[in-house]
Amino acid sequence: MMGWTSVIPSVLAWVLLHRICSAVSTTPPHIVLFLADDMGWNDIGYHNNQVKSPTLDRLASEGVKLENYYAKSVCTPSRGELLTGRDAVTTGLSVAYMHGYPVGMPLTEKLLPQRLKERGYATHMVGKWHLGHYTYKHTPTYRGFDSFYGIYGGGTDFYSHRNCLSAFPGVCGLDLWNGTVPDRSKYGVYATEIYSRVATDIIRHHNTNKPLFLYMPFQLVHEPVQVPQRFESLYDGLVPSGVRKTYLGMVSALDKTVSDIVESLIQQGMLENSVIVFSSDNGGAPKQGADNAPYRGIKGSLWEGGIKVPAFVWSKLLQRPGRTVRDLITITDWCPTLLGLAGVDVKNLGLDGFDVWNTLSSGKTGHRYEVIHELISPSSWYPPRGRPLYNDTFDTSQRASLRRGDWKIITGTAAFVTEYVDGEPVELEIIGIDPSIQNVSLSKNVWLYNITKDPFEQYDVSEKYPDVVRLMLDRLETIRQMAPPTIWPDPDPALNAATQNGVWGPAVYPTSGSTSESANRYFWLYFLASTAFNVLM
Repeated sequence: MMGWTSVIPSVLAWVLLHRICSAVSTTPPHIVLFLADDMGWNDIGYHNNQVKSPTLDRLASEGVKLENYYAKSVCTPSRGELLTGRDAVTTGLSVAYMHGYPVGMPLTEKLLPQRLKERGYATHMVGKWHLGHYTYKHTPTYRGFDSFYGIYGGGTDFYSHRNCLSAFPGVCGLDLWNGTVPDRSKYGVYATEIYSRVATDIIRHHNTNKPLFLYMPFQLVHEPVQVPQRFESLYDGLVPSGVRKTYLGMVSALDKTVSDIVESLIQQGMLENSVIVFSSDNGGAPKQGADNAPYRGIKGSLWEGGIKVPAFVWSKLLQRPGRTVRDLITITDWCPTLLGLAGVDVKNLGLDGFDVWNTLSSGKTGHRYEVIHELISPSSWYPPRGRPLYNDTFDTSQRASLRRGDWKIITGTAAFVTEYVDGEPVELEIIGIDPSIQNVSLSKNVWLYNITKDPFEQYDVSEKYPDVVRLMLDRLETIRQMAPPTIWPDPDPALNAATQNGVWGPAVYPTSGSTSESANRYFWLYFLASTAFNVLM
């Protein structure tokens, strides 16, 4: 196995490996799905030559880059969409939950690994779950994965593997799991190095006659900003010491793990029949060193910088590699696309995503016209902003964003980031790493952009095109009426690490029913109404 300072084989070595294969396997392809955590648009080498990510850059240049690709603005909804192929608005999991809340992806949802197992795949997960772990039935090995090693929640210290951010202030606990057993033996070992060893061991011991699905959602480059010094040192003399330099070291550590996994696939003779997908789950957080330039906004915001993220696919199966695709594609599209490669007929599964393999592989024009960037029910977490623009359509004080064709609308809260200067609320406009104060009314709650002509969202045309605003709001109202409400549970004491032997894990004796199970009953109403609307439009 190659060490952390090694470099992956050259492009020539890959080509030679492919040519000596006697024939392309007729079995379904191996699938390796990488998900970076909080990686901004400008945090990968092929967007920013300051970033040292040679493995990712090579895979992207030899594969297909997705340059008009969207995830959600935070972790949980993106992960849910990735593994279900359904929009977060249909499951109710539209926000990122801390430890202590009785939530989980509804058990009525059939996840990607479950469907792949039906096609004979071995399914393994290494990394960050963050889809709820209220009970053991909500955890990865009960949701289709043969094995799981990683964390249940949103993040931990990379060395102690402990998390102190939860519904219970002041409580810290371990969050590192081997299946359903907490692993207390890895204190002091950098999490990504653990994950690299686990993932490469899975590949090394895999029966190559059986298709493999390896899902690797990294903790990197999520906070806390921590990385072994050898990775940060790659930027000596290039980037001043500080959070940005450490953050870029984290990107390089992620890149090295991808290198290790590609090398393992080569050694096992699996690369020639593999599909490798890479995506970020949302935009970056500048306070932790991320950079979403040239787009405005940050993780958690509905500007492009919060939702437009790096993504690519590499495979020998691509008919026209080495291209950039600018068709509208979202994170929901990976599930039906990968299922299609595995031989699953996805037409009648009721998924929101599209099988976009023909777009990626051969350049066939895509068919997506609409993206529901977000629609969240009001709560104390996201209070209403201002007054409704109209009384007979979608309430613009509610947080939402919708893309239809050239148009994008944002409503409600968190379009900007609100902070306080000298006790007064101000709006922070963030482009790149540096924030600037904007004089924006805190009651304004509608923004409209022609996102095709104005990709950097510089010109709000909501007052110029009131008819477009009205049409977009009517569509949001249709979606709202058919979708389940966002899940806003109260904390469950049974999930408190202080009473769970110091670990953040499933409730052994839950004190209330899961609040996420009712979401599924809304789905078919939503699906049928949505389909009818798109046909009419």
